This record gives sequence, structure tokens and C-alpha cells, in this order.
Amino acid sequence: MPPRPTPDRIPPSASNPSAAAGFRGAGAVLTALVLLVAVPGLWSLALAGELDPDTDTPSLHLELRSTVPAADTTVSEGPTEVRLIFSEPPQMHGTRVRVTDSREELIPSSDVTADEEDPKEVFVEFEDRLPPDEYTVFWRTIAQDGHAQNGTFQFRVSAAR
Repeated sequence: MPPRPTPDRIPPSASNPSAAAGFRGAGAVLTALVLLVAVPGLWSLALAGELDPDTDTPSLHLELRSTVPAADTTVSEGPTEVRLIFSEPPQMHGTRVRVTDSREELIPSSDVTADEEDPKEVFVEFEDRLPPDEYTVFWRTIAQDGHAQNGTFQFRVSAAR
């Protein structure tokens, strides 16, 4: 025969169902408080476009998402601008874009400018279309959180046929 419970050995749920509910309620309150702190932060990241669309996780740093012309491609007509599309708007005072040709000569261009409609896009413009050649784009920027990022990519303008 099992021992008979004494008042000092009675589990809270058996002796006082409302106390057990209160104890579980405290855990629920703690969980709710954590969610109130964490979820709005995640929602603000999602609303600001800071969630990585491939993984739905927060992106910790600014990333170069795409370029025009696209990196490592050949275009048939020389562009009049080079455009970089980032995961977040960069700090413009720290953003630089330089383009060189296959002889490593700097191609004259405008100052880097943020697109008025989408500040995640920055570009430089050339006076004329780029002639057939291979080009390297060097970029450097500073994310809103202060982290510096940089990189390069290439593209080619094919000769007219």
C-alpha cells in the first residue's frame, strides 16, 4: 500500500489546484514577457526588411544583394551607370564606388548617389556608355550599425558585331 500523503509531502497540484495553476501561470507570464521583448524586435526587423528572405532570420550585416550590370556577366551594350543593391540603405558619407577597365585605369564617374525611390540602391554614372572591355567595380560602404563592408565584382561589355 502506498504511503499516505502528509501535508508536508503533498505536491502543490494535489493540495491546491489553484496554486499549481498560479505556478504554471507564472511560467506563462515569464514566457509572455520574453515574447513581448523579443517578438517586437523581430517584427521591427521584418518590417524594416532586415530578415533574410531565404532563411527568415535577421541579417546581421549589410550585404550586397545584386548589381546592374550583374556581376560576372557580359552585356552587349555599355552601361551609362553601375548600380549596387544592398540589403539595407548604407550610410552615404562612407560609400564609395570606383570602376576600372582591364588596364586598371579608373573610369571617370559621378559621385555615388542613393536612389531617391529606394535608398538601398546606390549608383555612379558615366559621361558616355562604357566601350567594349572588362571592368572591375570596387565598392566600400558603411552599414547603419557602423560596420564597414567592401568588395569587388566584374562584368564585361562585348564588342559590337
